[in-house]
Amino acid sequence: MLGIFGVSMPVIYGEGKDNAFRRLECEIQRLFTASQITKSDIVNFLRFDQIDDRFHNIRSGHSRTCKWLLTSPVYLEWLNDSILPEHHGFFWVRGKPGSGKSTLTKFTFLELKKSFPDTLLVSFFFNARGTLMEKSTLGLYRSLLVQFLDLFPDDQLNNLLYIPTLGHGVLEERLQSDSELLRQLLVRVLQIFDWHNIMIVIDALDECDEDEIRDMIELFEQLGENAISSGKVFHVLFSSRHYPHITIQRSVQMILEDQNDHSKDIEKYVASELKVGRGRQLDQIKNEICDKASGIFMWVVLAVKILKKALDHGQVHALRRKLQELPTDLHDLFRSILTRDTQNMEEMKLCLQWILYAKRPLKREELYFAILSGLEPHDPFQVWDADDTDVNDMSLFILSSSKGLAEITKSKSKNHTVQFIHESVRDFLLKENGLSQVLADIENNAAGLSHDPNTPEATELRMNASRRFPFLEYATHNILPHAESSQAGGVDQRQFIVDFRTRDWVNFYNLLERTIINRLDEEADLVYILAERDCPNLIELCHRSKWTAKTSYGGRYGNPVFAAIAKNSQRVFDLFYVTVTNDVSMEPQGLVFLRPEREVTSFLIKNESAPLVPRFLQIYNVPITSWKSVLSWALDNGRRTLVELLLRQAVRNNIVEEYTVPLLEAVYHKEFYPDFLPFIISLPEGDKRMLFWASMSGNHRLVEHILEEFEIDINIRIERYGSILLLALVHEHRELAELCIARKADTSLTSEHHGNVLAWASALGYTEMVKVIIDQGTDVNVPFTKFGSALLASLLSGHTETQELLLAQGADINASCGEYGETLQAVIAKELPYLTPEARSPGTTGTNTSYANRLQSYQYQLMLLEQQNKKRLMLARNGYRVGLSSCIHTIINLGANVNARGGKYGSALQAASARGYFSIVKLLLDLGADVNTTPGGGYSTPLELAEAGGFQNIVKLLKARGQT
Repeated sequence: MLGIFGVSMPVIYGEGKDNAFRRLECEIQRLFTASQITKSDIVNFLRFDQIDDRFHNIRSGHSRTCKWLLTSPVYLEWLNDSILPEHHGFFWVRGKPGSGKSTLTKFTFLELKKSFPDTLLVSFFFNARGTLMEKSTLGLYRSLLVQFLDLFPDDQLNNLLYIPTLGHGVLEERLQSDSELLRQLLVRVLQIFDWHNIMIVIDALDECDEDEIRDMIELFEQLGENAISSGKVFHVLFSSRHYPHITIQRSVQMILEDQNDHSKDIEKYVASELKVGRGRQLDQIKNEICDKASGIFMWVVLAVKILKKALDHGQVHALRRKLQELPTDLHDLFRSILTRDTQNMEEMKLCLQWILYAKRPLKREELYFAILSGLEPHDPFQVWDADDTDVNDMSLFILSSSKGLAEITKSKSKNHTVQFIHESVRDFLLKENGLSQVLADIENNAAGLSHDPNTPEATELRMNASRRFPFLEYATHNILPHAESSQAGGVDQRQFIVDFRTRDWVNFYNLLERTIINRLDEEADLVYILAERDCPNLIELCHRSKWTAKTSYGGRYGNPVFAAIAKNSQRVFDLFYVTVTNDVSMEPQGLVFLRPEREVTSFLIKNESAPLVPRFLQIYNVPITSWKSVLSWALDNGRRTLVELLLRQAVRNNIVEEYTVPLLEAVYHKEFYPDFLPFIISLPEGDKRMLFWASMSGNHRLVEHILEEFEIDINIRIERYGSILLLALVHEHRELAELCIARKADTSLTSEHHGNVLAWASALGYTEMVKVIIDQGTDVNVPFTKFGSALLASLLSGHTETQELLLAQGADINASCGEYGETLQAVIAKELPYLTPEARSPGTTGTNTSYANRLQSYQYQLMLLEQQNKKRLMLARNGYRVGLSSCIHTIINLGANVNARGGKYGSALQAASARGYFSIVKLLLDLGADVNTTPGGGYSTPLELAEAGGFQNIVKLLKARGQT
């Protein structure tokens, strides 16, 4: 599939060029006319509500702290561009939990912004207590791209996306969920961006999945190397805990708690916040606070808050005793805070549980009513009246219930959520089993009981359907996942399943669901609902008679089997294994909604259900979007029947994935080589398909073996190229081309799409081959739209020996080059291969691309997909490029007529004026072009063409040279 271009259609070369491009043009036209993508669209697709919430919620450092970093040797070393190759621009700050890394990182970001106003500066602050976007590299990539694109030139958008005809729906989904696409865009943005200095600040790497961070580090190392090789200055600041320990090849590093100046910051903070007069004893207390802190700023903040409370009660005499009672370990301090009194213990229990186990961060109002629903089970759903309880009252209630360990976040969206004051609070409660220790009545099953929906408030919730209840949306979307977690944690949910009112829940769900396609049928089956929400433990509680995929339905995926695949749930899928193997009537209507990464065959192989692949292929006719994984598994495991099934489909549809050709994979496999070759050749069109891909790969020995073993004519018709020889030349497979010549290939065979072999051989400088082709009777002046002519192809590619041969054989510099007339006009009017185009007239953008040009661009991208060696090919071509001005001088020296008439534009001067090539217009005039040339070729005079294109410098030049 060509999903990377946003066009969902198979690449089926065997159907014929005309039909294939008719399908392609219709699909592009459909997407293009539906909507034109703008930079604003892309930014809106990428942006998410909490994109910079974490940054704004980090408390700024005390006015007297953090400034030491700006003069520290390691910081200055990082900013020293003269030693950039040594550290590649990476600075990594590591520290213990709560040491103040995020505060220091925010301070550094703000200082960089002030000190380097002309530098492109972006940032991301991970937040493990936030939404998925706030704690994943997917959110990181989206955020960085939003910041980059805010400054990205609008006229460079098409270069960024490769083609401008992506539909809104396709692009929006991929930009919001496809990490690999976002990584590619990030690399491309930094390649295109015309900024010399780039700085990126990323905080709290430890608050993201470790594997994601390792992949991100590899990407940033690549970006650093790219920047250095291109002469750009690239600086990245990372901050994280010590563990998990992730290495980077080059960087400067700093351990925060080991810095003397960091300890001095703590002393400044204590002196500023704990103002209790003077005296030796008070100074000793302050010193003891700093010593007990061990560099952990969070400990100091909490300790000072406790001591200030004692001061507020006039207990100056008890300060030393209070301080001695405070544990030095941060987690022990959390335990002390939560257990120092027994007030509001029920509120505290509910508050901690909801913050810990909610499926997403709860809004202030949601948490408030969630706690009340547990405190007042007889009347949990009073309608919220803001006159009775305002948001400030709610905030105070939550602060009190959490014992000061939770806070209300700031947010531009004004959806203020509740989170712990620091990630180390969550670590203590979960990883250190602190919740069970603090709440002895919950013992060791805190997670299971915290998810239990079999409470009076949950029962009451299912009976209410009014939007005026702030807690309704969260409860509807998460009551089943909580019940699943509870069952998994050992808390029996049988009664919950019995009492669950499916119809009411579906009504609530549909009421809250904005997207129509995601809504459920009114008669949706509970088993299907549980499958779509990945609840295998609850499904097992349902009566087994309801387990069949045939009778369980109700949503977009059709049945539980495809719902399980969509949610990547092997456990749910396994529950229906018997149904999959026995029930051939199962309707797979849900296939159309599966995203590429949830492709059926890949799911089956990944989850060790590969024996079912043939059944899904034959009975349910599922598509395959990851041929490499499916075919590789079948080959590696000796599944000959499955391999042959796959090869039949690959030959029939001429399947290819970028860098993966199934036919070659099978033929080259070490266990079977060359067993599958006769099988492929025996299939309808199998000989052409096999030769096509063997030729595309440049394997001349395999091509020769096929031709001899199966007695195939060297001139066999190859789709899109006409012949093996032309294909070999187009893709620069010299040995294969020479094989074709040696086997007496017909050099007169042409392709409408790729032209003739003489022009390609001339462009590549294959002089001996050019001589053979001419000797076989090919007209040396035959026009070819892609290059103009064989002579022009040799001129543009700089192959002097081939050029001399062509001239000796009668090549005419003034011969027609097809629709663009003679050679000069063809060079100017068409951006040919191997040619570096002249800069347009100053002040113009050249962005008025027609639909035909967009289609042509897409066809070019399609051609690139066919090439296994496309990177080598393009690099080789770049090495031969000739400047336009230089090429024109050469053509004139060979006797070209500067005032020749004919072709699309009428003359070379008209072509240059229409294209906006200022310096070329000047060069032609200097070489004797007639400024007052009459209109021709259906176009106006040079002056009128320049005025129509808005090329004012050319207009002035033509008038100055006497155009009337």
